[in-house]
Amino acid sequence: MNKLCLFYSSTLSNKIIYYNFIKKNPNFFNEVIEFPLIQNDKSIIFKKIFSSGFKFVFFQFIINYYYKFFNYLLGKKISTLCHEHNIKYSYFTNLNSELLKKLKKDKYDLIFNGQTSIIKRNIFNSLKTKFINCHCAPLPNFRGVANYIWLLLNNSKCYSTLHFVDDTIDGGKIIDFSKKISINKFNSVFSLWLKMRILGMQCIKKNKNNFLNNKKILTIKIKKISTIRSFPKANEIKKLKVPFFKLSDLIFILLEPFKK
Repeated sequence: MNKLCLFYSSTLSNKIIYYNFIKKNPNFFNEVIEFPLIQNDKSIIFKKIFSSGFKFVFFQFIINYYYKFFNYLLGKKISTLCHEHNIKYSYFTNLNSELLKKLKKDKYDLIFNGQTSIIKRNIFNSLKTKFINCHCAPLPNFRGVANYIWLLLNNSKCYSTLHFVDDTIDGGKIIDFSKKISINKFNSVFSLWLKMRILGMQCIKKNKNNFLNNKKILTIKIKKISTIRSFPKANEIKKLKVPFFKLSDLIFILLEPFKK
């Protein structure tokens, strides 16, 4: 049986994909390693986010910091969940040499990457471990960040992608896709954002036995345009035909930290 680890940051996205998955599958991960939401280049990242305008900034605050605040206030931390299910837990401020030394010792077969920093080439070169990412957008055409915005602007088919991680941005070999959903089903940015993460979690669940067992994980060869996307500009946000939130979305977000 493979030895599995999870890199984790405390966000609503990871709550939907990984936290809920661990609750239902407590024996899947041998260890969870938690990281801060933003590890490096904070000023650059915040500058890009703020250039997208108030609506996008507010959206980022809600899906990241609102959840994180109440998550810690109510004691619903990933460390607590790990303790309840006897899963090893550790915390690192970034992907540093100390962590690399630890990973060499632990010899994980697979590491699921739920943190936001790009994993550098020296880590891949130093470990035999394979890294897997749940990318909540179609690959390879929607690499990068904020793809829920680009999906809406491009009126694209919606699905999430499981892929191996390399030292490029979402450019590793594709393992599997979730089911596909029409963009027309979504009446808000948040409803699309949420569904993509649910699809991602379901895709991990579908493949969990392959990840656990010592079987070769097959990859999918696909020929499509490969495009890396960044945070949208304020003028691009104005082109959206749906609001960021409906009332039902806000109710979901307000109640989510209080759910068992």
